[in-house]
Amino acid sequence: MRQRIRPSHIRHSAALVAAAAAVAALPAVVAPAAYAEEGDPSLVISSLPSTSPKPGEVYDEKVVITNKGTAAADGVTFRIRLTRGLDFPAAVEGCTYSTVGDKVRQALCELDTVIEPGASVETPVRFKALPHALMEAVEYGTSATGEAPGEEFDDSNRRLTLTADSTADLVAVGEDTEALAGDKQSITVQLRNDGPGWIQNQESDDQPALMVRIPKGTTASEVPEDCAPFGIDGPSGPGGRRASPRTSAGRPTTPSRSASPSPSPSC
Repeated sequence: MRQRIRPSHIRHSAALVAAAAAVAALPAVVAPAAYAEEGDPSLVISSLPSTSPKPGEVYDEKVVITNKGTAAADGVTFRIRLTRGLDFPAAVEGCTYSTVGDKVRQALCELDTVIEPGASVETPVRFKALPHALMEAVEYGTSATGEAPGEEFDDSNRRLTLTADSTADLVAVGEDTEALAGDKQSITVQLRNDGPGWIQNQESDDQPALMVRIPKGTTASEVPEDCAPFGIDGPSGPGGRRASPRTSAGRPTTPSRSASPSPSPSC
């Protein structure tokens, strides 16, 4: 804070020196207290090692939580989320379990601990591979301050993708046909997963697709919304042009369930 000194208050040069010294000394006393009040914890967590578990196997590793901030973290909320082919082997005291989103299992655990600046603690991450495990993901972590994490991933909240030691068996089915008026024909196609593993790409939006080749001399007059012309390198040809009389549709597949819409000449 700057102090305005009126000329009428100056009696001697010594008074001026003393006032200047007092003003200059003030920040040196106040600054450390202000710095301590503004400090925050900054929690970071270690990465889990990759794995490829067989169905029935239990994964048991520890995550190290380190405080790289300038203030202690008093209590930590640690969250673990598992995709549908994984599950928690047993309930742990201090954790609340639920199912969120697309059959995602969640554990929200309250760690009753204080992590001082520069200190670290460990917490376990355990899960087991279910019979239908295959393409899976594990989300684990907290926030920088120790509160429940958000939906973004960073040094405090991480994501591990894994492929279980299993397989899936996809079967294309398209035998049901129906004659329609006006020389039209309806065909019901399906993409069936005979398992044992379920399929959903955890690292991109690409999903299994069923390609239907339209016979020469015929035209696909009506197709479901999630179908598209299949091009040279994928669902659309280079530059958006149609490369061949084929269409495809894709979505996650679960064992013994259809993965495509019903009436469709293209899926």
